[in-house]
Amino acid sequence: MEMQGLRGGVQIDHGGPDPADLSAADRFVVEEALARGGMGMILAARDVNIRRVTAMKVLTSENPTDKQLLRFIEEAQITGQLEHPNIVPVHELGVSDSGRIYYTMKMVEGVTLLDVIKGVREHRHEIIDKYPISRLLTVFAKVCDAVAFAHSRGVIHRDLKPDNVMIGDFGEVLLMDWGLAKVVGDKAMLSGIIEEDGVSLEEAVNRIPARQSMANQRTLEGQILGTPNYMPPEQAAGKISELDKRTDIYSLGGVLYDLLCLRAPIEGANLKEMVEKINKGYIPNPNIYNPRRDSKGEIVYPDGIILHHCPENRVPEATAAVAMKAMSFDPNDRYQTVKELQEDIFKYQTGFATSAESASPLRLLTLTLKRHKRESIFICIALIIAILMTAFFIINLNGKNASLIGALEEIEKSEVEREKLIRAIAPRMVEEAEEAIQEGKWDTALRNVTSSLELRPDNPRGSFVKARCQMAFL
Repeated sequence: MEMQGLRGGVQIDHGGPDPADLSAADRFVVEEALARGGMGMILAARDVNIRRVTAMKVLTSENPTDKQLLRFIEEAQITGQLEHPNIVPVHELGVSDSGRIYYTMKMVEGVTLLDVIKGVREHRHEIIDKYPISRLLTVFAKVCDAVAFAHSRGVIHRDLKPDNVMIGDFGEVLLMDWGLAKVVGDKAMLSGIIEEDGVSLEEAVNRIPARQSMANQRTLEGQILGTPNYMPPEQAAGKISELDKRTDIYSLGGVLYDLLCLRAPIEGANLKEMVEKINKGYIPNPNIYNPRRDSKGEIVYPDGIILHHCPENRVPEATAAVAMKAMSFDPNDRYQTVKELQEDIFKYQTGFATSAESASPLRLLTLTLKRHKRESIFICIALIIAILMTAFFIINLNGKNASLIGALEEIEKSEVEREKLIRAIAPRMVEEAEEAIQEGKWDTALRNVTSSLELRPDNPRGSFVKARCQMAFL
């Protein structure tokens, strides 16, 4: 059966040909072991026919169960049919001459996203310089592309984490390890593996040996599938039937959180402690890892970890909000599609406010100015010129006003002095009029007293002398 080109697992037929007849000895030469997981291991194998080194994945168990074989085959088939630039290409599925089933993939030379995160944590400058937050977000966007494509084909990954993201030496970004991938929705019937709701992670903790419970970031096998550090509550509860695209969106938020904070969102000394945090939805806000000043005014970095890759060594608030929304406890509160998550990351990268943050008017204005730097510079220059011209005009006007006020004050001062002079002259003119009367010079007396009264009409002595002069002419 198939639908839109996506097959599920293959039912194993034990009555088929002997695996020894499917010899691959002449085709591949195994060179070295590259990695080992809970169920499989990766080998470097040279394909002698086309002279290239491939990554060969084989089951570690010499006597795998039918279910393990079926899951391994389905992993190869699902990965092989998810043909996308950011999903590792599968070349071939086969059986070795020793009877072990294998599949080969593209060999990617590079580092994992987890290696990069550790490098930044350890203050390795060659990593810090090569992977600032802008580039890491570009890597994350490519991972989102891969997951969105898988979702469009009805497949969820279920084990998204930095260790499963390969960054090639030439810019390639590949999402690896689809061993826990699950076909969901209408396409679920195509899968040969029927998964039913099982025990919760909390119940499974007591079944895991103590030495294994400390391996926090290893993928768990069995009824509980996934990595606890990035596992959503519904997956930790063993609710297989409730897992959907939003399960991966939670884990994508965990990957984003890790590359921002250099820490996994769920951490603990053991699985029990981690389970409690998952069940309570306890995830520290990324902002608590930002540097702060202590009582002495000195800068303190939480746990001594410096976020060298972030602007001013601080997690951008917008990206912190995006990560926290993606990891909401209730799946309905998360982004409902990977595209929604990608759109918010793109908004941050292009200088717009994200839907996850509560942007104030000042924040929106700041973002607008940053997006239009050239125009903002011209506007600022124009405003500065306008302000300077206005200030010059006001200063000049104030100077003129000061001069005018000074002139008026001088005039007022002159009037005061004139009034003082008049008050001093008028009485003297009356005295001169009286002297002229004594000398019989009535005309001179009348002129003097008249002038005196013009200066000071309120002088009663002057009025009396004037009346005396006027009577003399009768």
